[in-house]
Amino acid sequence: MINFNELTTEQRKDILERRLRTDLLVDRITLNFENIENELSETDVSKPFEVPPIILDEKHFVQILVNSGASNKGRWLRTFAITYISGGKVVFQKYDNDNFKVTLFY
Repeated sequence: MINFNELTTEQRKDILERRLRTDLLVDRITLNFENIENELSETDVSKPFEVPPIILDEKHFVQILVNSGASNKGRWLRTFAITYISGGKVVFQKYDNDNFKVTLFY
């Protein structure tokens, strides 16, 4: 499992371009999952679950790329969007109180 915060730009690009199945460790703040247990109260987040994008067309994809920023949250939003726009999916599972295991599938 690769820590997302330590993932280099080159590694991230390689994963996304080659569509590699990848396990990442991502903190809940980067994922905007601070209240995920309450927001998905009927989902057991200790087991694998998916939160697919509601709308992800070309227009929204470009907006995400342009407006997501350079922070880890922005890098995560781009990773998430690129995975789905490329036909993949993202599965989450609570790893510990602060982190989630995130698997990119293609």
